[in-house]
Amino acid sequence: MGRRANAVSMDSVITLQTAIQNGDYSLYDISPKELGSTCIPLIDYVVTEYRQSNKTQNKTYYSEYYLNKQAIHCAFGEGAANSCNYFSLILNRLTLIDNMYATQMRMRPYGIGELADAISLFGPDSHFKSLLNDFLVDHDIDHFDYLKANIKFYRDGQRPTQSNLFAEGYGTESHRASNKRAWSLITKYAYFLTVYSFPIYDSVVIEMIPIMWKLFLFSIPLPNYKQSIVDYIVVIDKLRSALGGLSYDELDFLLWSVGKIINGNLSSILSMEDFLHVPIAFDIKTANLSTVPFLSSNKALKALFQLAQFVAIC
Repeated sequence: MGRRANAVSMDSVITLQTAIQNGDYSLYDISPKELGSTCIPLIDYVVTEYRQSNKTQNKTYYSEYYLNKQAIHCAFGEGAANSCNYFSLILNRLTLIDNMYATQMRMRPYGIGELADAISLFGPDSHFKSLLNDFLVDHDIDHFDYLKANIKFYRDGQRPTQSNLFAEGYGTESHRASNKRAWSLITKYAYFLTVYSFPIYDSVVIEMIPIMWKLFLFSIPLPNYKQSIVDYIVVIDKLRSALGGLSYDELDFLLWSVGKIINGNLSSILSMEDFLHVPIAFDIKTANLSTVPFLSSNKALKALFQLAQFVAIC
């Protein structure tokens, strides 16, 4: 009798992936439409371990992801607002996030300062946090409208027109005002301000969305999630629901980590000790994970790599 998808264990995933790669599902009595349910045990295990590590603050692997997250968290903690004026506080936070997440806003002259100025209009923190929480419920982008004339970085000759935090371009390029928005940096700021309760707009997550959508929401056409921040949040919410009601933080960790592994960017995922033992020319699609030394002693990390391998092959 074939092995059903919902009975697949972590140890059998690699074998199943070989069958998938060869296009032979007969031994497993599984159809392509059932593939998404196959990796649910891995997702459940990875997310459970992630939840536990957040409670104990004792990571099973000392990665840059964890170190950077804790450093930025401190800038949003209690008492931070008393250390300097509100604009400077926001500027410091944005600079820290931009540097550690490499969002490249610093490459646009005046970009971080102009964005900090715009965010300060929605202060204090408690008010901005309330607006962000309301936005996740009602999807009303008008919560973030503001008058350009009210910001310190008001440009000479610019009329005091109304703009929106998510629609406005920030900084300059080639001596001209930039029309590039700052969704990535704004959502990361919102993520930390709401204590990890706002979805991050990240290039790795964006890359993973259509892949995960095909596995779990294959019967529903994927909307254009890059057109507006509202569309992006709607898609993220559908994925959260399809994966068992994950939080924004848990889904972000899952998609970002799997994406990093698939792309071969392992330094963000691993401790330095483990990273130095990564086999040369490591490729998650063809790797025999049972022979990777640091995975044998770390079940949570092994599950994450197995999940990434499954997704990469599918």
